Amino acid sequence: MLKKFILAFAGLSGAWLGYTLHHIAGWKFPELNGVLNINDSVWGSLVFAALGAILFLLIGSLCAQWVSSRLHSFIASFSNTPMSELAAGATGLIGGLLLAILIYPSLTWLGKVGQITGVAVTMACGYMGLRIGLEKKEELASLWTSGKWGQLDYRKSGRLRSIKSLILASSSMEELRTYVRLVLSKARL
Repeated sequence: MLKKFILAFAGLSGAWLGYTLHHIAGWKFPELNGVLNINDSVWGSLVFAALGAILFLLIGSLCAQWVSSRLHSFIASFSNTPMSELAAGATGLIGGLLLAILIYPSLTWLGKVGQITGVAVTMACGYMGLRIGLEKKEELASLWTSGKWGQLDYRKSGRLRSIKSLILASSSMEELRTYVRLVLSKARL
């Protein structure tokens, strides 16, 4: 089923690309003018769309197995990723893309260079948002659960469990006090 979808996507993409290239390049068929009594623009659009579809279907049929296996491994990697990481990454990505939307209109005065720069800025802001979201996933999770930014709940983290295991394993009360002071001093930072 996935291979059929890949082939359909390749064919439609090729047809669209052929149609678009015909209109951008403005190619004409002088030997066909008046022969079929069809407008040259329509004939050229149909021919280039068909050529693009055929070319991309051939390429798609050669690459369908490889693309299918890569998509399955990509989906499998997402199924092994914790939901908190996926949600934090998506939140960061959305934030980065919203920032890019705010920046993009200021680049339009550059003309064609501004369009290319806009794409680069969008990709850079999206990537930075994704990375920041993944690095700050604990803070985002605390925001989602408590509604307060940056306040981690140490009862749910592994620190409380490590203190309990230290209490059971410690031979002296002084070791426990030292460990608790160390944890509390790191929590204040």
